[in-house]
Amino acid sequence: GNSPTDREYIYILDLPYSDEPDSRLTRLNIYRDAHQFPILYTGWFYRKWDYRQKDAEHEKESQDYPWQDGAVWRIVPNVPFSDQDRYTFTTIAPVTRDAAIARKDVERINVFPNPYMAKNDWETSKYERFVTFTHLPERAVIRVFTLTGSLVRTIEKDDPSQTIRWDLKNTGGYPVGAGMYIIHVDMPELGASKVLKLAVVQEVQILDRL
Repeated sequence: GNSPTDREYIYILDLPYSDEPDSRLTRLNIYRDAHQFPILYTGWFYRKWDYRQKDAEHEKESQDYPWQDGAVWRIVPNVPFSDQDRYTFTTIAPVTRDAAIARKDVERINVFPNPYMAKNDWETSKYERFVTFTHLPERAVIRVFTLTGSLVRTIEKDDPSQTIRWDLKNTGGYPVGAGMYIIHVDMPELGASKVLKLAVVQEVQILDRL
């Protein structure tokens, strides 16, 4: 092993800094009475050069300390957590959709496919018929009317997505008939609304069983 003279020792005490020596400590020996010192950190460090080389140049370097007035030596301790540690974090919720962008998206609200011609390429079976409304804000109320003004279906949207589907059924759960429909999209939080027209052509309804 290496002898104690191979290293430089430093002790950081858990005491306020003072230029005056502390009489309580000057009477103690750091080696013999270490347990009586309020030691916060301690370290013993090698110099940058190799102590095993004992040539004249290194012997001279060992006497030349680089410290000068105003020098800073930064120590970053790696202290294990304890049950006394408390950490508080403050975060800012992400803005999923900016209000200005949402208002601009009102102009892009649409429904597809339009016209709906008996099927939709996104459908997976004849029991799953739908059209999709796009570019919607988080909250919206979609009302589907016939050309005569009869309310066919009300769809309420309350989620962060920009789309919602209509299953082409009325309030009673029955498929709507072929024809033209007027759709009113109300967005109360944006103070805006949009009117769309949708043409629906239904396929011939064939009962699976009598």
